[in-house]
Amino acid sequence: MPHILAALTLIFTLFLRAFAAPALQTPPPTQQELETAARAFVDQLTAGDYTAASATFDPTMAAAVPPARLQAIWEDMLQRYGPLQAVEEAQVSQVNEYTAVNLKTRFERASVNVRVVYNQSGQVSGFFQTPLELTGRPSTAVVIGLGFAAAFILLLPVALAIFTRRKWGVSWKYFFLGAGIFVLFQVFTRIPIISIIEASYGAQLRATPGALMAWLVVLSFTAGLFEEVGRYIGYRWLMPKDPKTWAVGVMYGLGHGGIEAILLAGLSVLSSLLLLLFWPQISGLLPAAQLGPVAMQIAPLLNAPAWLPLLSAWERLCAITLHVALSLLVLQVFRRGKLGWLWLSIGVHGMANLLVIGLPILLGLPTESAQWVSMGLLGLVGLGALVLIWRLRDRDEIKSGEINTENT
Repeated sequence: MPHILAALTLIFTLFLRAFAAPALQTPPPTQQELETAARAFVDQLTAGDYTAASATFDPTMAAAVPPARLQAIWEDMLQRYGPLQAVEEAQVSQVNEYTAVNLKTRFERASVNVRVVYNQSGQVSGFFQTPLELTGRPSTAVVIGLGFAAAFILLLPVALAIFTRRKWGVSWKYFFLGAGIFVLFQVFTRIPIISIIEASYGAQLRATPGALMAWLVVLSFTAGLFEEVGRYIGYRWLMPKDPKTWAVGVMYGLGHGGIEAILLAGLSVLSSLLLLLFWPQISGLLPAAQLGPVAMQIAPLLNAPAWLPLLSAWERLCAITLHVALSLLVLQVFRRGKLGWLWLSIGVHGMANLLVIGLPILLGLPTESAQWVSMGLLGLVGLGALVLIWRLRDRDEIKSGEINTENT
């Protein structure tokens, strides 16, 4: 008898699983319900209720984009495009097992496609945005500011190198060696490695404030490690018999910081200027896949304050000063015979980066306030670098026109 009862129980259980369970499952949400949910999601972002907006995330999305990260994403969009003015229309499409709701939204400076992707349970599995059209117009002051910033950044390193050459007779060789070291150890080595890590783990690295700060520490000190070791290798193996004078260190640092300014800032500012001036023509030539990223680059400049482009010029002036000071610090390894100066330069480089970039993030400042705090901190770093350059000068050698390394 017990065996018969057990068999009947098993059969009844299987019957429930096969026929009753499907009837009890909640049907997936309709497309209309998902459109309503997507509109509500944008409303929550607009209201600043990031906890409620992230409450419907699936587990993967919730881990990658917690409320603080969602807030940073939305505030970055507001900085780029201006305030949200309206959600104009919606299109719902099926993508395999997911449903994508595309909301055409109108911001102050751009029309943007906000894409919210839902899984079969109605949970948010993805959140993306792509600018469709730029609606703002750059002011004349911004265009002039961009032109000045581009010219300043591109010409400043060369002007300083010409001054150093004429003042102390230092060969251009050291300028080009410094530039080559930066290209080799940053452009061809560190930046590709960082890009691969960002592409693979970017969401996890920014998932929490702690993870973000840890990543900023890594970024800051790897920059110091790669660049300062590169400088050391240049001094030791590319100019082993060259004079290790203060003026040589200055020219070496100008090459290092100068090529960084030209490649990473000057050309970027110049491209932004050209894109603003010729955007109607350029937007018609770009394929759709490239149009969004390019529009994201220049959208913050539409209706921007006139002083915004000048921040790039200020940042590069301070950064070049820091690079000269760091080159002189590494130079002390050979002048004073102690490797500790190399580790000091790595530490100074890493701490300067972390201070300027990490502190405003740690304080949780709004975007515009963070920009001003960063520029102020950078000014202090530049001033400290200038004092260091002066303190490390060759007191017995640096007199107007007295030293000459041209033929050594």
